[in-house]
Amino acid sequence: MTPPLVTRSHRAPFGPEGPALCKPEGFIPGIYPIVRLLAQHLDHAFQPPDTLIREESYYYPAAGCGGGRDLEQRGTAEQGLTWDDTLTEHAADESAHGEWTAYGLAGGCALSVGRYERGSGDYFLKVTGPVPQVDDVLEAWCALLERKTGVTAEHAREALAHAVASRAVVTLAHTYPIRPDGVLLCAPLGVVNGVYPIVRVLAQHLDPSYDPPDTVLVKEKEYTAAYRCGGGYDFEKRGDEQRFLSWYDAITEHSATDSAKGAWEACGLANGYLLKVGRDDGGSHCYTLNVTAPARLAQEVVAVWAALVKREPGVTVEHAREELARVIALREPA
Repeated sequence: MTPPLVTRSHRAPFGPEGPALCKPEGFIPGIYPIVRLLAQHLDHAFQPPDTLIREESYYYPAAGCGGGRDLEQRGTAEQGLTWDDTLTEHAADESAHGEWTAYGLAGGCALSVGRYERGSGDYFLKVTGPVPQVDDVLEAWCALLERKTGVTAEHAREALAHAVASRAVVTLAHTYPIRPDGVLLCAPLGVVNGVYPIVRVLAQHLDPSYDPPDTVLVKEKEYTAAYRCGGGYDFEKRGDEQRFLSWYDAITEHSATDSAKGAWEACGLANGYLLKVGRDDGGSHCYTLNVTAPARLAQEVVAVWAALVKREPGVTVEHAREELARVIALREPA
């Protein structure tokens, strides 16, 4: 089955110094090998020779209405890259709209990268292809723009490698000490009812389709008192049979006090992703989080949780949403 194609677009301004991204080489020759690499990420069979097969340039001066065009084509008739730059004369200045376009890509993929220049202007990218390759290209391009200038093809290779690595599934853990005065993270709601909606929000970040109903399916509690060796458990399951969140809390009686080690676990996440969030009130005396997901998503979940536990007490699901939006904004293209 052919994967569906998606299209992503991106624009970012440059200043009055002009399109300095690839200085000192210049934008047109400097961006060319970068666009080749991005195109090859969409279609590994895209290997046109670096052969100039067409070159045209003309300009007609006329006060307020002149213009021209630069055209360059490299590769073969079937596969390659074309630079097309339209120049327009205005009353007081000129503008230029030029882009490298990859042609002959397989499977309906498409890629154009260029700049619009008039005083200041914008870099732009438009890419069509399957996920996740399209998102890799966009992430790599945004990383290159962050460098501002001096960007080379080697930087593009590194940015693509980083984008691919961010998709690798990893398992991360986080612990944070509970305050001496008790488990007050979500006071006054308590850790069970307070953490539950937060775990839902984090789970939905890993899997946007994860939306089990807030229906209590099972609720059990058992405790046996016995000096130094008593204990029991609390168990709760909310959702449906395919997708649900479960709380399991193991309670152990010690000589002077009880300990409790419990966590909410999101079950039924896509692609086998895992998320478990809770507290160990007795052993490590820490809040805990364990997540298995693509590296970037896992890191973002950990970053959100780390910020929340530092806010103790009185953390709410709204704090979780705000922190998640902040973390996402750090990596989203402008």
